Amino acid sequence: MPAIADVACGAAGERELVYGRGTLEEGVTLRLVATAPDTQIAIWDLDVIEPPLKECPWVLQELQEVADRYQALAGVSMGPMGDRLDDSLRGMVLSRCKLLKLLPGEVLVEKGKPVGGLFIVGAGRIELGEANGASTSELQPGDFVFPTTILMAGSAPSVARAGAGGALLMAADRHDAHELMVSVPPLLELLAG
Repeated sequence: MPAIADVACGAAGERELVYGRGTLEEGVTLRLVATAPDTQIAIWDLDVIEPPLKECPWVLQELQEVADRYQALAGVSMGPMGDRLDDSLRGMVLSRCKLLKLLPGEVLVEKGKPVGGLFIVGAGRIELGEANGASTSELQPGDFVFPTTILMAGSAPSVARAGAGGALLMAADRHDAHELMVSVPPLLELLAG
């Protein structure tokens, strides 16, 4: 669960690792909540586990990818999807989404270009603005990127790019997004605003 909301974002099974620090400096803080009595958890402090992992950077990278996914799922659940969709419906939507990582300043959608699908900010920030870099507004975890353009198959009204710290998004291509709007009617209501 995200630390600031009572909405489950994912589930970890027996002997599954949940790493707390992803690739973004400004990630989403997670908390673990047991769903079964007598659950036992082994916890390692990041200051203890990360120094030895510097000898195996590929292992640290894999752990950060796990953290990125959990942080993106948690961030999505902090917005309208967490408020309006129950765990089952949110799970249906997110099962069709892939994790998308943007580097700082990387463009997600150019102004006037078609929006390629459903994008939900999971962690970090997405800046909306002009092609010259001037930002007019900012999307935070849980926000949809140009939701009405998905319904109308429209073009982006402004550029959408990752903020200074980068961004993690959950993304579904246009085909999957349209199927989700049919199979999860509350999602259609969320996108229509």
